[in-house]
Amino acid sequence: MFSENKGSIENLRVDVDAYIRAYSGIICSINTGKIADIELSGTIECTSSSAGGNWLGGICYNNKGEIVKVCNYAEIKGYNSTSTGNYIGGICSQNHGIVQQCKNEGKIWNANNAIGGIVGLNYQTVKECANKGRIDANVSASYHLGGIAGRNNGEIYNCYNLGSITGQLVKGGIVGPSDGNIKNCYSIADITTEYQAGGIVSTNSGKVTNCWYVKKGNYDIQLSTSTGTVESSGEKTEAEMKDNAFLDVLNAGNDEITWKLDRRKNNGYPYLAWEDE
Repeated sequence: MFSENKGSIENLRVDVDAYIRAYSGIICSINTGKIADIELSGTIECTSSSAGGNWLGGICYNNKGEIVKVCNYAEIKGYNSTSTGNYIGGICSQNHGIVQQCKNEGKIWNANNAIGGIVGLNYQTVKECANKGRIDANVSASYHLGGIAGRNNGEIYNCYNLGSITGQLVKGGIVGPSDGNIKNCYSIADITTEYQAGGIVSTNSGKVTNCWYVKKGNYDIQLSTSTGTVESSGEKTEAEMKDNAFLDVLNAGNDEITWKLDRRKNNGYPYLAWEDE
């Protein structure tokens, strides 16, 4: 719709059948303003390769502002290239601002590097976000995949992932590699891989706090080569995650009620309070 948003774009419902070039998003390429209350559905496909990488987001390529309460239901297909990176996020390709209270339920596939349900590369803040969409690299030598972010250099907190992840190496239920902070998150992802996967993060050189995962393969919370710290985090069963005691664990570090539990919603797993709004 726009090359760059410097103002406010709000209250849109967009259904697309779009073929777009690299460094793009359906709403804008670059956001330095505010994007809020957007619902995106349909299909999006990257049709060209760029020497600098194929950057593609459902909403925008590069967020430098604020994205709030945006839901992507669209299927996103990257450009099939093994020579250049496909950096794809359900909401944005890279985040240098704030992405909060957003959700992805669309399938993301045909990409090989830094693929996340919410953002491909995170440099700033992602909070209170959820991924329920399937992430399937479908490309050889694929790496840096995560339910919330492909790679994290900022902070991610109060997020969860229910979507499956398929790729060759370096994958995490919440994030692929991270040298930032990850806090108050959980994942029940089915992770299909040849090697190098983590229940929450693949390679951790930052800090993981109060994060939990359901083990569905031969992996732990992070790779054994990780150099970062892990506090009050680990493995739980599906039954434990559906219990009120787990809800208390997630809410313990927040100033207000951020998480809710209703056995009729979200397959019985905790969900974010804003999802009731």
